[in-house]
Amino acid sequence: MRKVSFYLQQIYFLKITDDTLVKCGSFQRDFLNANGSPKREKILLDLEKIDEELVYVIEF
Repeated sequence: MRKVSFYLQQIYFLKITDDTLVKCGSFQRDFLNANGSPKREKILLDLEKIDEELVYVIEF
């Protein structure tokens, strides 16, 4: 089942530095595009591990 709508409750603004990235995981490593070229891996943000990088939060 596909999600067709959502209710936005918060927006987090984080300062992302090289030190922050060390604390994060990654996924989709070694994936390929349809044309065979490599995809860039994605960063997995664990908000509990990088809480000190939190700059601002907007609540709705």
